[in-house]
Amino acid sequence: MKRVMMIAAMIMQLFPSIAGCALQIMTDGATYGLDGTGSLTASYSSKQHILLLRNVVLVSGALMEVKSLSGSDNPEQKKVQCAANMHRGINLSLVRVFIPRCVEILESNCFHNCKALSMVAFEEGSRLSKIGGWAFEVCHSLSCICIPFSVTCVDEYCFHYDKNLSSVTFALGSKMSSMGRNAFANCPSLGFICIPSSMDNIGERCFSNCQNLSRVTFESDSRLTSMGPYAFYNCSSLPYICIPPSVTRIGGSCFSMCLSLDDGVLGTCKPEVVGHSAFWACPSLRCIYIPSSVKNIDNRCFSDCRKLDLVTFEPDSRLSRMGEGAFSCCSSLASICIPSSVSWLGDKCFSYCQGLKQVKFEQGSRLTDAGIGFLIFDRCPSLQSICMPASVETKANAYNLGCPNTCTISKQ
Repeated sequence: MKRVMMIAAMIMQLFPSIAGCALQIMTDGATYGLDGTGSLTASYSSKQHILLLRNVVLVSGALMEVKSLSGSDNPEQKKVQCAANMHRGINLSLVRVFIPRCVEILESNCFHNCKALSMVAFEEGSRLSKIGGWAFEVCHSLSCICIPFSVTCVDEYCFHYDKNLSSVTFALGSKMSSMGRNAFANCPSLGFICIPSSMDNIGERCFSNCQNLSRVTFESDSRLTSMGPYAFYNCSSLPYICIPPSVTRIGGSCFSMCLSLDDGVLGTCKPEVVGHSAFWACPSLRCIYIPSSVKNIDNRCFSDCRKLDLVTFEPDSRLSRMGEGAFSCCSSLASICIPSSVSWLGDKCFSYCQGLKQVKFEQGSRLTDAGIGFLIFDRCPSLQSICMPASVETKANAYNLGCPNTCTISKQ
C-alpha cells in the first residue's frame, strides 16, 4: 500500500492532466490499472487496493502524461507522451502493457529499455496511428508484437535491438505506409516478415543485421516504391526475395552481405536505379536478371558476388551506365553481352573477374571512347576475346582496356 501511495503522490505532484483511459501495467509482481474515471488500482496477489484520483497521468515504463489533441478535452482523443527524464527506475521491472483504443500516438522513447517487458497488447478497435522513435528499443524480453491496422508509421529505431523479438505481424487491412531507419534492425530472432500492401517506403537499415530473417514476403497489390540503403544489410539467412513490381528504387547496400541470397531478386520489379553496392558480397548469388527499366547500375553494385556466373539483360534495355567496379571480383562470370543502350562503363567495371573469357556488345552500341573508364577489364587473366563497338576508336586496345596482351580485340 505504501508503494501505491508513493506512486500516486508522485503522479499528482508532477503531472496535472486530463483523466485517462484504461491502462494496465505490471511491475514487481503488482498490477496497476487506470480506468476512464481516473481510478488507479493496484493488485498484489489476492489483495486489491483502489485509490480514486482525479486529473491523473498514465503510469508505464516511463511516466506517461495524457494530453488532449488540438486542445480538446474529449477523452476519446488522447495521445501518450513520454514524460521527460522519468524513464529510469520504474521501467526496468515493467512486464506487461495494455494500450487502450483511445491512444493515438506512442511518443518517442515511451517504453525504451524496458528489458523485462514481455507483452504489449492493444485494445480492439485501436486508433493508434504512430509508434514513435525508440518506443520499444532494447525491450529484450519482448517476443512478439501485433501492430494495429490503424498504425501508419513505425518510426526510427522503434524495435531496434529487441533481441528476442521473433514475430512481427500487421493486423488485417493495415494502413502502414512507412518504416523508419533501423526500425527492426539488430533483431537476431526475427525469422519472418510480411510487408503490408499499403507500405510505400522501407527506411534505411530497417531490417539490417536480422541474421535469422529467412523469409520476406509482400502482400499482393503492393504499393512499395523504395527500399532504403542497407534495408536488408547482413540478413545472412535470407535465401530469396521477390521484390514487388512497384519498386522503382533499390538503395545502396540494400542487400549487401546477404550471404544466402541465391537468385531471382530482380525478376519481377521495375527499378530505375540499383544503388551502390546494392548486392555487394552476396557469395551465393548465381544469376541475375536485369529488367529493362534499370537505367543505372551504380558503383560496386554486384562486386564480390563470387558465384555469379550469369548476367542477363531484358530485351530493349534502357541501361545507360555501369558504375565503377560494378561487377568487379565476380570470379565465376565467364561471359557477358552488354546492351546497346550503355554509354558509360566506369573505372575497373569488370576488374578481377578471373574467369571472364568473352565480352560482347550488342549491335548499335552507343559506347564511345569518352564512355570508357580506366582499366575496365583489369586483372582478367582468362579474357580471350572482346568484340568492341565500331563507335569506339582510340581505346579499343589492351593498354586502355587493361586486358591481357593475349586477348583478341575486334570491332563490330
